[in-house]
Amino acid sequence: MFMTPSAMELQVTLILSCLLFSTALALKCNLCIPSPSGSCENIVTDCPGQCGTLTVFRSVGGELWNMTSNLCVIDMQCTSESVNLKNLLIAMNMKCCSTDLCNNDTTPVLLNQTANGQKCYTCVGQNCNAECQGRHCNKTSEIVECVGNEDRCIDITAAPPSVMSKIIVYDGSNFQGLSKEFTSDVPNLKSLNFDNCISSLKVIGNPWVAYKDANFGGEPAVYEEGEYPSVYYNNISSLEMVTEDLDNPQITLYEDQNYKGQSLVLDCETSLLYGAFNDTVSSHKVQKGAWVLYQHKDRGGHKLVARVGRDMPKYDWFDNRFSHVRPLKAGRTIVKAEVQWDKKTEHVKSVMIDDFTGVNNGSEKQTFTTDMIREYSGSVTESFSFTNTTQISVGTRFDIMFLNAVAMNTLNISNTFSVEVGKSNTKTTSESVRVSLPTTIPPHTKLTVNVVRKEVAITVPVKLTITTGFTSKVEYGEYKCEKGNSIMAEYKEEKLQPKKVITEIF
Repeated sequence: MFMTPSAMELQVTLILSCLLFSTALALKCNLCIPSPSGSCENIVTDCPGQCGTLTVFRSVGGELWNMTSNLCVIDMQCTSESVNLKNLLIAMNMKCCSTDLCNNDTTPVLLNQTANGQKCYTCVGQNCNAECQGRHCNKTSEIVECVGNEDRCIDITAAPPSVMSKIIVYDGSNFQGLSKEFTSDVPNLKSLNFDNCISSLKVIGNPWVAYKDANFGGEPAVYEEGEYPSVYYNNISSLEMVTEDLDNPQITLYEDQNYKGQSLVLDCETSLLYGAFNDTVSSHKVQKGAWVLYQHKDRGGHKLVARVGRDMPKYDWFDNRFSHVRPLKAGRTIVKAEVQWDKKTEHVKSVMIDDFTGVNNGSEKQTFTTDMIREYSGSVTESFSFTNTTQISVGTRFDIMFLNAVAMNTLNISNTFSVEVGKSNTKTTSESVRVSLPTTIPPHTKLTVNVVRKEVAITVPVKLTITTGFTSKVEYGEYKCEKGNSIMAEYKEEKLQPKKVITEIF
């Protein structure tokens, strides 16, 4: 979680503005809410509750930013709040008073940084996938000491907004009947009046695990992204979303309990049927991703879901009884393209594609050509290229949106260019360009007409943000536009000396 100072100031301004609405007027207080530049003009206003001085703090990596405001508050708002992620601290500290104009101090209300004995596990971003899976936090996670009035530990889980994972369930097959949509874990479908009735479902984004019992118990069934007109069994009582980073999966299987004996490291779907580990595994550790263990070959029989942070030192019924294992696949990849116009390069050159010459030695205008208009072929070629090390899967499609109106008009391009990984991604638009030519040549003139095409080649880097499931990474591609549809005629007149006429007299 991160906010820029301007975003934080806007949020705080909105919060503070809401505190000012009331019909009861009693106490006179100073009112001074800073603008984004940090300055404010103090005024005196009537307040229904108390006068207050509020300081908002944000600290990232030890660098502290704060903003102090004078305002009206009600009694219940005279408190301090903070969220402490160790390397990121966001806090609001309020000091209240109850006499006229008592909040005339703009000195920041200092935070109480005294440790209070409370400790919490902390992890942010992708580190959470490896170390701290929500309620399954393990003791290798980093620890933060709570200070002041910080009195509880919290879990915050959020999916990137552009790839929100969700599951849509129906009480009839083929997506018929009543339906419900979920974007987070559902420990008990009975409380939502949808227990033991799911007959079909659709998954968008990361996989989901359906369980026969409430609170994620009983036989699991795994559903990756797709549409399922029927389900493995319809007595589903709880649903859990897979939130791990599913790229580069890895699991270690152990012959004995408590991760002892011979081990086998796997990074892809594997049948154990013809190897030394068939029906001999008693414990496992997942280093990356989420896996499904099957009782029989070809994904048959009973199943067990293995996930990061939920290592199993001892199997129960499943001990020495599975023959197949596979990693779960992430949902669709979403690519966001950002054209970096400020880094574009441009090359312009003129190429002569036709020429005409006419000479008029006479004293009257002469016809140069009977064709007043000539047509030439022009074109605009757009292309996009990836780096040789791109991590985007073949077949992934996305659009590049051109939001720079000046550039679009200059290049004569549309506002969208569609790209598919593995295709040529080159588009050429041809058009006929009409060029006007002179019809006559002035007296005593040599007229030269050159038809010139102006060729403009523009190269622009494109930032690609690639989001799969709950992980994002950045790489760059290159957009090129070669414009050759600007064609014009250039005239050059060269005056000739009239020829002398010599008359001989005999």
